[in-house]
Amino acid sequence: MATYANVVRRMKYCSNRLEKDLIMSKANETAGVATAATTNQQTLAACWLLLAVVFAWLYGHTLHGLFDDWWNDPDYSHGLVVPFVAFYVLYRRSAELRRLPHVPAPVTAAFFLLASQLSYILGYFGAEFFLQRTSIVLFLCGAVLLLMGTQMLRAVAFPMLLLQLSIPLPAIIMMRITMPLQLTASVAAEKVLHLCHVSVYRSGNLLQMAQQTLNVGEADYAGSDPGGLLETTLAAPPVARCVGRTSGHCSQRNAGKRRRPA
Repeated sequence: MATYANVVRRMKYCSNRLEKDLIMSKANETAGVATAATTNQQTLAACWLLLAVVFAWLYGHTLHGLFDDWWNDPDYSHGLVVPFVAFYVLYRRSAELRRLPHVPAPVTAAFFLLASQLSYILGYFGAEFFLQRTSIVLFLCGAVLLLMGTQMLRAVAFPMLLLQLSIPLPAIIMMRITMPLQLTASVAAEKVLHLCHVSVYRSGNLLQMAQQTLNVGEADYAGSDPGGLLETTLAAPPVARCVGRTSGHCSQRNAGKRRRPA
């Protein structure tokens, strides 16, 4: 009996020891995973910091010129609001973005980064600000691909599009777009004046009447900046949706507070 009791005691001791070892191994695995995740986050933050320094060094002067155009050109003053709208959209989707896997795509990223520098060089030597500023968006897309992958780029494609639409178009393209619109507006104004029995003679976008001459300029028709009009159309639904969610959460919270007993 004593021998049997000793065997049972030793088996219990081995079982307890194995259970403790198993618990310790699981704890070590959890700690190792947490340490690896922290290390990955630190490495990712260091890479983003390095890219931010390179971005500021490459595009500091270009960003200054872009901000100056936003500030001084009424047609593109909406560009001052675009970065805040883009960051707000990203902030509202931050939980969804954190769940996306980070699978870097170095080949595609190299293509975007090379295209951004080629665009910048062509714009610099060709004195074309649009190409230099478009290079900014291409560089940001390449950075996202390099560190986070294609899924993340798809998720942030809308803010990138907003940034691209806030860049002023070249003057020659603006003239190609605005001149037909000015002529259309002047023709419509001529017909309306004829219906009102007002004698008017139209020459291009000039309306000559008996007492004065009217010039249908760029600001006389809706949407003198096509990019700004398209940008407003695209940005309104998601921003309104985000604001609606925020107000809905606030109303639910207030309703919950009212239901609590005093």
